Amino acid sequence: SWIFYALAAGSLILIRRRETQAAPNAYRMFGYPFLPMIFIACAVALLVNTLLTMPRESGAGLLLILLGLPVYAAYRSGTG
Repeated sequence: SWIFYALAAGSLILIRRRETQAAPNAYRMFGYPFLPMIFIACAVALLVNTLLTMPRESGAGLLLILLGLPVYAAYRSGTG
């Protein structure tokens, strides 16, 4: 689950960077962008720790996530 937490925090940074032109200073966040970056680094560290301590279980989870990518690609292209 930490991979999704890191992706969510990363998307926060991307969305704020893209949307600042449309609505400058829409809201403020204490410590931005350093706090989300620290959170992403911690989430990646926990992810790497999980991969190293439980390689079989975490590998199976990553494989399951990767198996969903073709389904997502088919859905995005309109064939799904």
